[in-house]
Amino acid sequence: MKKIFCAAPFKSIYIDKGENSSEVYAPCCHTGHGYFDGAATHEEYINHPEFLKMKQQFKDGVWPDPCQYCVKSEATGTDDSPRLQHNRYFNYHEYAGDDKIEGISLNISNVCNLACGICSSKHSFKKKKEEQYLLSKDIDVHFYKRAIPPESTPTYVRSVLKIDDWLLKTLPNLKGLSLGGGEPFLYNDTDHLTILNTLNLNTVDLLYTTNGTIWPKDKILNELRKVKTLQLAFSVDGVGDQFEYARRLAKWDKFSSIILKWDDFLNEYEHPRPWINAVVSVHTILWIPAVLEWAHAKNYDVQHRFLSYPKYLNIHCFPTDIKDKIVDNLDQKRNDITTKVIDEIIAWLLKEDMSSLFSTTQKICMESENFTGLNYAKMFPEENSILLLSK
Repeated sequence: MKKIFCAAPFKSIYIDKGENSSEVYAPCCHTGHGYFDGAATHEEYINHPEFLKMKQQFKDGVWPDPCQYCVKSEATGTDDSPRLQHNRYFNYHEYAGDDKIEGISLNISNVCNLACGICSSKHSFKKKKEEQYLLSKDIDVHFYKRAIPPESTPTYVRSVLKIDDWLLKTLPNLKGLSLGGGEPFLYNDTDHLTILNTLNLNTVDLLYTTNGTIWPKDKILNELRKVKTLQLAFSVDGVGDQFEYARRLAKWDKFSSIILKWDDFLNEYEHPRPWINAVVSVHTILWIPAVLEWAHAKNYDVQHRFLSYPKYLNIHCFPTDIKDKIVDNLDQKRNDITTKVIDEIIAWLLKEDMSSLFSTTQKICMESENFTGLNYAKMFPEENSILLLSK
């Protein structure tokens, strides 16, 4: 049996702001939620029993329980799972005694201008009112692994991660830093500039995951011009009206004009790296081929990820008859650009049966539309005739 190893627990750390301004630590953003409870500081995290267990399991060449996303992802045949990406980036394919942190992913704030359908108030404070509405309908909107009664479900207000001494000491020695949110270009200027001014901009690979609808202030752009490698991952799950439905409050025309400005800005770099992050969910599964073709025309790579939580938006929720129709629809969209990803989407779709949740999927999608005023059935009648998500 092939031994399994991931560099992430040894070389990188994911830090997210939590409830009441606490922090959440994990090896990467795909690690199952709830495994490192009680770790409110870096020191507590690296000594957490579950984290030490995970490291030992990878040393032993076996999959840890929190890593089910990559287990399932690699079962589709992909060579681009988060685990494999980490191993390639750090050039660390088996344990060699090196535990020095070289990469950090920071979600420093939940301040965002959008209220995306797949998001929660943990990552966009603009989702708070929608979540409160859903809670009033006795719907548990909590995104995380363990069931929490609706009345105790946290709905987050504005939250900001604390930039502590450990972080300030670690930032200058990083190979790579990833900034997400919220929307990273709406970060508090003081915090944002503190991070940029602490980094070694001559050597670091700096990645922003952005919705592409906010153009940075000049003071931020001036610092970005000093960065060795600037990478931009634009969150795009559909084109035109599809984008506006998935990325609620966004406008496609504004997004299109801003990424043209980014294209010009990135021409200043020797090796610019813009790409598209596409999330495959119940609403977007039939749109991904269009995203691939649009991105190909712009010479952008696409990284697709399968939404696991909230469970009701996971494509595993579709019943068998709808899955069959989805496969037929995707098969009609095959070409040289789309076939590889379509194969992986179909493999993931058919891998697990969560169809007992589909009635909940329909209920929550329709209640959400009652709040937002959007209507999937009217906007996308062809897709809805297959997916049955709206009326």
